[in-house]
Formats: sequence, C-alpha cells, structure tokens
Amino acid sequence: SSLVFNFREVGTPSVIDAVLSEHDLTIMDYPRHYEGCSLLPVETMHHFLRSSESWLSLGPSNLLLMHCERGAWPVLAFTLAALLIYQKQYSGEYKTLDMMYKQAPRELLHLFSPLNPIPSQLRYLKYVSGRNLVSEWPPQDRALTMDCVI
Repeated sequence: SSLVFNFREVGTPSVIDAVLSEHDLTIMDYPRHYEGCSLLPVETMHHFLRSSESWLSLGPSNLLLMHCERGAWPVLAFTLAALLIYQKQYSGEYKTLDMMYKQAPRELLHLFSPLNPIPSQLRYLKYVSGRNLVSEWPPQDRALTMDCVI
C-alpha cells in the first residue's frame, strides 16, 4: 500500500493528483514553500513526520512516495532530510541536508528562490533532531525581544 506526499504550489491544479487517484493511492498535498522560503511551518512539519512514521509503522509493505512539482525541490530535500533524522536513520543536520541536495545539481537551488533556504532549513532540522531533548514537540511559538535594529 502506498501513501503519496505531493509538494506543490497551493491553489493550482496538480497533474499528478489526477493520475495517481486513478490508481487508488492516498495523496497528501503539502505546500512547496512557506512565506517565500523553502520550508514548512513547524506544525505542518510535525504533521508530515508523524503521518510518515504512522504509515510506515503499519507494516513492512507500506511505501511512501514523495513527489515535488515545479519549484518544490528544496522543500522536498528538506523534508526528506527531516524524515531521516526523525527516524534516526541519519544524524547531523548539515550532513543529511547536504546529502539530499547532492541528488540534484546545486544550480537548481538558485533557480527556485533568490533566498538561500539552507540556514533556515538547518535551524528547523535542529528542532527535529532535538525533539527527544525537550518535553514539548513541536516547540511553542514565543515572543522575542529585539535590543536594537541595525
């Protein structure tokens, strides 16, 4: 049995949805970015990780298919890295994310966004890898105080 995670532009029709639904596959759509950066909100990331873990734990024949539509490669690389860290298949946020990004030419990263998503993605991966060290996951939003703006 297969579960498909599709990372795509929200609000646009998905070609793969129509094709895969003909084969009676469960498809979960996720946005390809959050506020212009190749990330998912922490709550969405938590949902993705828990859904993946739950699906895979149902049996050895269960399979996750991950698909990204145009422009979603950076968020797919990030979520794959997060899943590997979450399941303790890999450790080291930078090493795992770098391994994912090496699956495609590095130039692709700059075609999708003028922003470099890697620093933010690494910060999020630290949340994922540190989930066993904190009592509350996902971490709560908290107010920050700025001392000065330069």
